[in-house]
Parts: sequence; structure tokens; C-alpha cells
Amino acid sequence: RHVTVPLEECRRLGPQFPRHERMFLDPRLWTGDEASRVAACEHFGKRAQRVVWRPRGLFVQESPKLLDGESASPSTPFVELAETVILFSELRALLEEASVVVGMHPDQAAGAIVEFSVSHRKPYALVPCCTFAKEFPRRRLASGRAVGSYEELIQWLLELDPAATVDYLDFEGRNAVIYNRFC
Repeated sequence: RHVTVPLEECRRLGPQFPRHERMFLDPRLWTGDEASRVAACEHFGKRAQRVVWRPRGLFVQESPKLLDGESASPSTPFVELAETVILFSELRALLEEASVVVGMHPDQAAGAIVEFSVSHRKPYALVPCCTFAKEFPRRRLASGRAVGSYEELIQWLLELDPAATVDYLDFEGRNAVIYNRFC
């Protein structure tokens, strides 16, 4: 499915940037009854507002204090917490209106990106990176084997969407891209 926009319209609109919301992507945001999805939105939104990336990984931010051994620098900023979290009605509209879901080394969200995209038939492209095997001990391949390596993560994601395609991007490192255009 392709959209053609006349050049005049592109010039009138100017560059468009994707909307970004801090939210943990979790199946509870799109499954279950309305009340449980609203509660999940509030829970995961508030949680995401408090999590920051630091040189030693993801941390829950309670205050602007630095962690032991960290020095104040641009790489360890205190992130101002938003006063409000996106409302579920806004999140639902954002997810429903999305034309594609993209995950570039999305860490723990890799499986949720595929699950959401498949359940809503939304085109997606995902470049997974870390396996987070300890955080996801229930991730199992069809064979029953636990997902512990990068190769097993790729296989598991393909098992979530057997119609997906794998290709490799032209850069070093974790460069497998899994995608489905749902054409």
C-alpha cells in the first residue's frame, strides 16, 4: 500500500517529523477491555517517564542525583519528567493512524513491535539488537529452547511472524532487519 502525495502538497507541508511518546510498548495496551488498556497506558506511561539511559544501562530515575561513579556530563543528564502522560485515547489514535512501525535497536520492545504490527496488520521494520534473555525467560522457540543468543532472537521474531522477511543492512554489527509490508 503506497501513498502518493503531490509535490505541491509536500512543499506546502514542509518536513514532517514522526511523533514520539515515551511509553513502554506492551500487549496490554492493545489487548483486553477498554478499562484495562486505559490502566496499562497510565502505568506504562508513568514508568517510561521515569526511565533514563545512562552509560551503565537503563535506570529508574527518582531524582537528579548521579549514580555512584558517574560524573555530571552531557552523557548523564537529568531528564525533566513530563507533567502528564499521554492519554489512552491519544495513544490509541496514534497507534491506529500509524502507517508503519519502526524499531532501530529497540531493546526490550522488539517482540511487542512484531506482536502489535501483526495483530493490526501494520507494516513494520525492526533491527533487533540485544536479547535480554534474563528479562524474558519465557521467550521460547517453537522447539522449546530458550531464546539466549542474537540468532535465536531473530528466529523467535520470525516465528512470531512467519510471513516476515529478513535482510541485512550495510553496516557492521547487529544489522539484520526483519520486516513485513503486509501487501
